[in-house]
Amino acid sequence: MAKKGVLALCSGVSVYLYHARYSQGKLLALHKEDAQILSTEYCPPSNRPDGRAKVPQTSAKDGPLVLQLQQVQIIFRHGPRTPLHTTPNLSEAVYDNDLLIRGHQESMFPYIRISYLGEPIQGWSNLETNLWKKPLRGGALSGQLTGYGKEQMYMLGLQLKDIYTKRLDIATYDADEVRVMSSNVRRTVESAQSLLAGMFGKEQLIDYAQCCGPVRIYTPDPCYNILVPNTETCAVLRKSNQSAMVNPDFIPGFKDQRLEVEEHIMKRREKLLEAITEVQSRLDATSAFYESEGPRTRYREINKHRDHYLHDPHMQPLYDERAQAIEKLDRFWANVLTREPALQDIITTGDMRALVYLRNLRVEQFEGTVASGYRIHLYFDENPFFHNTHLCKVVYTNENSPILSRETPIKWKGDMQKLVQEGLFQDEEEDSTLKEKMECEDKTPKCARQFSPKTEEPPQKSEQEVIGEDSFFSWFSTPTSCDSDTVGSAIMGDLWKNPLAVMENDPKVHDPWDKKLNFVYSYDDATSRAVHGWWYPSQLRRYRDMIESNAATTIHYSMTGQNPEARKIITRLSAGPLLTEMIDTARRMMCGEKMPKLCLYATHDSELVALLEAMCLWDHKWPSFCADLRLELYRELDGCDFYVRVLYNGKEQRVRGQTESYMLWGDFCNAMRKLTIRREEMERICRSNILERIAQEILRQCKKEKETEETKAISNTPCGM
Repeated sequence: MAKKGVLALCSGVSVYLYHARYSQGKLLALHKEDAQILSTEYCPPSNRPDGRAKVPQTSAKDGPLVLQLQQVQIIFRHGPRTPLHTTPNLSEAVYDNDLLIRGHQESMFPYIRISYLGEPIQGWSNLETNLWKKPLRGGALSGQLTGYGKEQMYMLGLQLKDIYTKRLDIATYDADEVRVMSSNVRRTVESAQSLLAGMFGKEQLIDYAQCCGPVRIYTPDPCYNILVPNTETCAVLRKSNQSAMVNPDFIPGFKDQRLEVEEHIMKRREKLLEAITEVQSRLDATSAFYESEGPRTRYREINKHRDHYLHDPHMQPLYDERAQAIEKLDRFWANVLTREPALQDIITTGDMRALVYLRNLRVEQFEGTVASGYRIHLYFDENPFFHNTHLCKVVYTNENSPILSRETPIKWKGDMQKLVQEGLFQDEEEDSTLKEKMECEDKTPKCARQFSPKTEEPPQKSEQEVIGEDSFFSWFSTPTSCDSDTVGSAIMGDLWKNPLAVMENDPKVHDPWDKKLNFVYSYDDATSRAVHGWWYPSQLRRYRDMIESNAATTIHYSMTGQNPEARKIITRLSAGPLLTEMIDTARRMMCGEKMPKLCLYATHDSELVALLEAMCLWDHKWPSFCADLRLELYRELDGCDFYVRVLYNGKEQRVRGQTESYMLWGDFCNAMRKLTIRREEMERICRSNILERIAQEILRQCKKEKETEETKAISNTPCGM
């Protein structure tokens, strides 16, 4: 039996080896210098209408088939950044501006942004300037590329250097061989800068700048932005984005899951609020008891700031205990102040930006032979607006006082005094919007003008402005008479005695936390924390998979549509402009034009999601920071055919149901044909009523929502970013 088994095994191996000699091999792409002999047979391509690539096959006797890399186009998302959003009722992470937003030494070389008209540009898009109004705890602005983000992009550049510079013969930077394009947003421009430094080295890029001028980073036409889905200029894309971002509860299962997460988050706040309520009830009972007993004896004591005040031995311990309980609950005093009827005409939206960092409040009365009056102490967490953690306003009540009041000088951070002022940058934003609108209406090219390259910095704002008269911080900073101090009187009254009773009133100015939880915003917040070394929020940990999945679904719905019919249109509008640009760039090289061998496109998650859907590569996962999508163009050395390979994060992909990773150029174009789009056609579709025919549910959701300035901004900004 053993001999028969061995004979059978030997026979099987012999048969296998015999047939293997005549087996057909699969197509492989090789470096020019690493060409290997392949057992494949080459068949000239035919114009097949099905758009599927059939791998050229041949017997070994007909010789090798070798491909040479001709061009690479890389679309990549920017590196790790500070969050664009925060999660309601979760304590914010501290994003220290000096620690996180630092320069990356290996990426510092001269560059200049060039518009689609070939002119240098100084301003930034609305997507960038809107972030200047959103500072985070610690002082960093929202959406800024961090030092860690620059390092990650630099490392990606090193990886791409190892893979492509020799194969494309571009070891030295040459503007004719390398083209860089970025959305006009700081984090993508800086990401492109760091990636270039990784690929070519800082010293080489500095030498190039000294010889030929700064490295050019091109930005697209803001009216036809191929690197960002045009939600601001295309009504069809805007409605799709608005439906998913402003009204996500219509997505099956989202509402119940949102309520579940919100309830879990609020449980902790409710426990903290119960602790405050318990102390307040004892404080009320004690106050009622001693008021019935008549005037109480108060003693002069020294507070921790070395000022004397009248100390009530019965009430003060309870006030101190209440203060300790309140310190554990974020934004308590901000919500009390904005609900006090006497302050509703004083506290502005600008005030609330800073008051949300108010950790505790304390009032004191003092009497003396020289001066008498009251003090209002404001204790702040570290915040992005001013350096002070303690502010104190002293108002004197004695008639002979030489001064009316005394205030702690507020040490504002940079121009943050203006940010607290109501209506900050309103004129600047209107001018920017008007300028872009005029540019969109006037398509005539402008003459290039001379310019002097300079370091890229945010536009410098004007000198600090005085805060308006009717605001909380203007009251604090302005000398105040006790006879007309309505704010101080309100704080010294019911607000201080029983803030929980004031909390029952409706606010005029809402805390940004007074919103529904949005899975996209929570994902953005938690991901930015985790990537920069903070713990994933404990209140969200059990829902992490749910949040990530629902956030991915939301951005997919926003950028590619919510049903099969809408998806054909929305995906084409989102991904089509860039896809068309890439195909045109490759085709022109194939036709013999002098084109760059390496094309880099610095973009955002929203554009990557649309491209992945267009190529049928969407894996239901949010593109990570530094994610990249590559389109490689190969030429057959012994023939005239071109092939395409697509990689996502370095892994080969099968585009639109293809069975092989290398596609004939014609097959790739056939597969992408229905997704490419020209500017004229896109503008026509964007003006049409096509959604009324294919996506009634989107229009119904949009009509239900009364548009505010906030929802308008959300609708105009692509999901993610």
